[in-house]
Amino acid sequence: MLRHVVLLLFALHPSFARASVAQDTLADTLRSGFRLSGDRLRRLPIDDPRHALVLIPGVRLTSSDIGVTPTATLLIRGSTAGRSNVYVDGASLRFQALGGAGVGLAPNAIADVAVLTGVAPAFLGDASGGVIAYETRSGGERLAGGLRWDSDEPFSDASSVGYNLIEGVLGGPIARGGRLTFFLSGGLQGQRSSYRGLDASKIPAYMPAGIDTTVNVGGTPVALPLWEPVSSGLRRPLDWSTARHAQAKLLYRYGARSSVSLTLLDGDIQQRSFPGQVALDSGLYGGRRMRTGAAIINWQHELGTWGGGPLRLDVNMSLIAHRDMSGPLDTASALATTDPSLGISFTKLQFLGANVLGLPTDDALVRGLRANSGLRGVPFSGAPDAAQTGRFNPYGLVDNGWLTQGIGGGVLSDVAESRLQGRWNLSWRPSAAQEIKAGVDAEDSHISSYTSDLTRQVGTDLFTARPKRLGVFAEDRLRLADAVIDLGVRYDRINPGGVLPVTPAFIGSSGSALWNPSAATDDTAYANSVARVFRRARIKTAVSPSIQFTYPIGTRTDIRLGYSRHIAPPTWGTFFVHSNNDLAFTNLFDLFGRDLDFVVASLIEGVARYAVGRTVLNIGVFRKDLPVYHGTFTQFKDPRDTNSTFTVNTVKPFTNTHAQGIDLGVEWRRGWVTATGAYSLTHTTTEPISGFILSGPFTTHDLAIVATLQVPNDWKSGTVLGAIARDVQLQAFGRAQSGMPYTRLLNNGLGTLATDGGFGAGVGPGTPINSSQLPSLKRLDLRIAKSVRTAGHDWSIYIDARNLLNLSNLLTLFAETGDTANLKNRERTIGDPSVASGEYAALWNEASTVGALAADMSVDLSGCASWGRPADCVALTRVERRFGNGDKVFTLAEQQRTFNAFYHDFFGAWRFYAPGRTIRIGMELAL
Repeated sequence: MLRHVVLLLFALHPSFARASVAQDTLADTLRSGFRLSGDRLRRLPIDDPRHALVLIPGVRLTSSDIGVTPTATLLIRGSTAGRSNVYVDGASLRFQALGGAGVGLAPNAIADVAVLTGVAPAFLGDASGGVIAYETRSGGERLAGGLRWDSDEPFSDASSVGYNLIEGVLGGPIARGGRLTFFLSGGLQGQRSSYRGLDASKIPAYMPAGIDTTVNVGGTPVALPLWEPVSSGLRRPLDWSTARHAQAKLLYRYGARSSVSLTLLDGDIQQRSFPGQVALDSGLYGGRRMRTGAAIINWQHELGTWGGGPLRLDVNMSLIAHRDMSGPLDTASALATTDPSLGISFTKLQFLGANVLGLPTDDALVRGLRANSGLRGVPFSGAPDAAQTGRFNPYGLVDNGWLTQGIGGGVLSDVAESRLQGRWNLSWRPSAAQEIKAGVDAEDSHISSYTSDLTRQVGTDLFTARPKRLGVFAEDRLRLADAVIDLGVRYDRINPGGVLPVTPAFIGSSGSALWNPSAATDDTAYANSVARVFRRARIKTAVSPSIQFTYPIGTRTDIRLGYSRHIAPPTWGTFFVHSNNDLAFTNLFDLFGRDLDFVVASLIEGVARYAVGRTVLNIGVFRKDLPVYHGTFTQFKDPRDTNSTFTVNTVKPFTNTHAQGIDLGVEWRRGWVTATGAYSLTHTTTEPISGFILSGPFTTHDLAIVATLQVPNDWKSGTVLGAIARDVQLQAFGRAQSGMPYTRLLNNGLGTLATDGGFGAGVGPGTPINSSQLPSLKRLDLRIAKSVRTAGHDWSIYIDARNLLNLSNLLTLFAETGDTANLKNRERTIGDPSVASGEYAALWNEASTVGALAADMSVDLSGCASWGRPADCVALTRVERRFGNGDKVFTLAEQQRTFNAFYHDFFGAWRFYAPGRTIRIGMELAL
């Protein structure tokens, strides 16, 4: 009890950042949230608005923070990835099938962003992992617009990836008086290649460029590819990313405080990935396409007075759509999207097998998998697996995944979600001391999920569901003298809208008494079989109360105490995982969905906010539950023999992990300088559970600071120095955060990384889980901008430096060694010449057979006609020329140089590091 009281007294009040809320949706409902204005976001050296949220205490970014980023992994007060909810103009954009919120907004569409790390208002239905709420921009009283361009193209390939940004906005009044306004924004981001680790510009990359030569093998001509180095610094071909964003908003204001608005959003991200070891197997050239769309209506109407107080109606209606596809590209799409100009592609990526299956997933596809008939969820069942033929790769390797033919092993994934949702609430203020809100919200979703190998059924996972949710909420704000009490309660009723097998992994394998063998072709037999083998998921209900108490102490200090409970459901992808899979084609160690109860998570926090002069300080602590849904081995009775049992890995909620910590925020202004800082300490503990190996406690630290220096436009007017320096703005954005914990593993050379999350060959005796920690991250970004006015327009020209000091940041390492090197993994990958293993043994055995192996282990490549595989010998002559002196004697030193080069190019330490310094220039024009 004492610990909870102390937590309440000192927990953070998240409100120091600038407050600038649009009037049409949020009002003051997120009054306890930190805010960043859109103007401020657009001045920071960032590529995605989500990257700036580390300026808010309690927010940690664990994903890439530069370039086109399909997803941004934000952890709010220790919550798991994808747990936070995202709202845009009052509508939830959460991608419920996968977590997260799909494609994010562009900076030029944002008026304001608020992040709520603590107790949430009752109208928010899923706030256990924190809330990020965006307000989009609206048109002003006059017509105005702007253009922006940003690029790293003018700089060296050693530090640039061909990044380009083009943005534009236009907004203003439609009708006289400014009551009806519009706002349009659009943006294109492109990069010719992905950002890679520090010193990655020194790593070569190869692609086939036609035919080198043809070798006669038993009367059959065999063509050898001509390999050419294709990397130029950091840039590699077929490695581009494109992000496209569009936003439109109509806003009509009437009466004193009434308004109605329509917001339209559309965003997509497309990426291709450098083929690497599948360069010769074009059927496996891969890509990804994500899309998020939304139509949002907000209506706020003053209903007049009732019982002596104003009555207000707030309505939010929206239609949300997400889709995330990835996998090998079909041939036409691969050829049409090789190298788009500026890295910006307008051609939609198409995926191999998607048309065969008729994706997204429908009931017919589900039926085929359940009945194990027809396509069975596999587009090219029986087609050959991808395989390597010969030594036709740049390094002459015979057994290292340089695939040359086949598509087996390529994985196609498609997750689609659409949702109609609405919220209606009434606000009534019977007196100056009280405000009451009550309302209802509802949503109706349709989810289709598909993942499968292109040729094999093992691991196939697909389902459809129609989740529905109904919520009822009420809030009461009371003012008692100087104190303010906020009471809230919410009731949720969630219908998963799908079925789960009574016994996981037993559908057709349940036996003919339960599953009719004619179910594949007989509709009645199928319906009856489903009724016997499956059960509709139960409806889940939860009550979520909240309370906050705010009290001023003097004129400079406020305190706030808060407590809440919120439902924390799993993603639907986790709830229904492998729910249509049968034992006949599924590994029982795979994870299976189960009809489980949803967790309700608790949060306790407090407030201490102190303001003096131009400084505002917020400090506090919190304690919250961190529920997770993981697999656990569960016993079931065999439906074919109730006297027998078997074990399946099924989803289970775990509620034994908690986070507690300190958040600190500060804002300081003086003269030309403004500084904002955020610091967070989060300590995570897991209570022991019998029979489980659990994580040990760990602590993370996060620090972010942005300092702005703005030279006034009248400084030293009339002087040369004044003309140069006035209207110059400098933004320095610094970050430091401790590394994430990981577990040291036994070293069997598997190459398991600290960030993989697996246990490789196992944990050493006495080694606690998560007892090791990755190195800390340090970074400084800088933007220097100069504003000028010419030809009647305002211009801004800037230079942008990311990782200005070129600091080395290690993002992961080998969990087996705690280092960037792993000699056992090198030996497992390429072999060891001292013990004649791996690639060395394969080469020496092949050469020895034809008498081409010398005593010093040199290989004579001058007599290829006598080799059992002459084409391999000719290919090795090209390898020896590439990594040796070209005399057709492949010496041991040249072999080591070749094989080590392969290991370094694909598994070297460079891949563990964050990108180095990169410079851009840009300009903005205000119209």
